[in-house]
Amino acid sequence: MHNKYNLMFLILLASLIILISVVLLKKPNECPSCPECICPDCVMDCSLCPEKIKTETNTLETIRYICFDGRAVDEKQDCLNQDDIDFQPVLTNEEGTSIKEVNVNPACIKGNNGGFVYFDTSVLPKEIIFQVKESIDDEYREIHRMNGVFYKYTYFEICETCFGNADFSLEKDKVYLFRAMFNMTVLDKVYYSNEHIIDTREHSDYIKKKC
Repeated sequence: MHNKYNLMFLILLASLIILISVVLLKKPNECPSCPECICPDCVMDCSLCPEKIKTETNTLETIRYICFDGRAVDEKQDCLNQDDIDFQPVLTNEEGTSIKEVNVNPACIKGNNGGFVYFDTSVLPKEIIFQVKESIDDEYREIHRMNGVFYKYTYFEICETCFGNADFSLEKDKVYLFRAMFNMTVLDKVYYSNEHIIDTREHSDYIKKKC
């Protein structure tokens, strides 16, 4: 009888040892889902997980201009080769005036190199006069005149022998300083646009443009 109890005791003790070993060695089947934190180890309580670090990135947008010779520049005026140009265009003439916009850019005129002048005003002028000069010591001279309109595209061709394909023409191999004069009779004022460089030499954007 005594031996019977000893045997049962040994069996129970062995079962207990096996059960404890299984509990200690067994890993949880799966970790809890902790979407707001990152658990380096399997932690059953998500509140014990370290907080997820949130980072923010700011995107800085930069606008660059591509010149006709392939250069990328920050400002359109940088496309001009200023190394051998004496002009320093005045860019403040339009401040406080009724001139909304004046742009001068290269363009193709019936397959030939040229450009366009676009202007827009908030007050109707009586007339508009385009003027150029070829050196800083020269006076401005008139190259084109038109009756007053609020806005308009006006085209010019660059040529040695011109055939009247545009509103006016400029000669090759020169550098012009251009401005537009607006005769505002209603306001009894004369306004001038900002100054623009028109380079008609071989290396310029006006001539390099493929037409």
